[in-house]
Amino acid sequence: MLLPYYSIGSSADKIEKELIAEFKQHFKPAYISKPNMYLPIILPESIDKIFHGYWGINNTKEGMNNAKKTSIIWVRKEGILKNRNTRAPIRNQRCLIPSNGFFVKHEEKYFFIYFPKEPVITLAGIYQFDQVRRKNETLTLLDHPDIRFILLTKSSSPRFSKITSRMPVIISRGSRRKFLNLKKPMMDITHLLQREINLDFNGIEVSPELFMKKSPGKPDFHRKTLKLYAVQKFPQKEILGSLYYH
Repeated sequence: MLLPYYSIGSSADKIEKELIAEFKQHFKPAYISKPNMYLPIILPESIDKIFHGYWGINNTKEGMNNAKKTSIIWVRKEGILKNRNTRAPIRNQRCLIPSNGFFVKHEEKYFFIYFPKEPVITLAGIYQFDQVRRKNETLTLLDHPDIRFILLTKSSSPRFSKITSRMPVIISRGSRRKFLNLKKPMMDITHLLQREINLDFNGIEVSPELFMKKSPGKPDFHRKTLKLYAVQKFPQKEILGSLYYH
């Protein structure tokens, strides 16, 4: 089962080096990235720069007594072009979300899934601005502090299906510019969303209490975890940042 958390615990220097992009705002590593947190995001308008946005798009549901606000944090890629709420954003408001990995629950245990050979991956998403532009008003990205984004998910590929039924859509290193190119035909984009990522991955068991803490520590990581796919290897500093190696 895919959990509503992902990780971006690497240092700013490491992320910039891996993505060949520069942070435009102050970055604070977030090993446990939760909905409504202010997190790194790459937008089509400037793919060599890393901005920030809030994870989750507000959704107002009208009830019988009052309007209830909820937050959507991800959307299925299946049917995304037929859904009236997502067919325009997937064409015009695609984004990439830097990540070190994501979290799943498997057989009553919690795992952090990571990729030893690629410490910083990019997840597919769509975004929106909270602020509405006035007519004839030209604003830059920095004029929009309230960018909000959601992640795209897919049915797990065969390699992942033993540990989770769904997973985030990962855009490979060589496909990032193509995914953010709004001039690309949607046929090319849907192909990218379906593509299998052939990266070795592994998982380290983590404590359930980790998700409630502001500062995880060594007791939250189980070094003697079972091998999930790749050769068993404890995550390096580039992935865990300073949360374990301090």
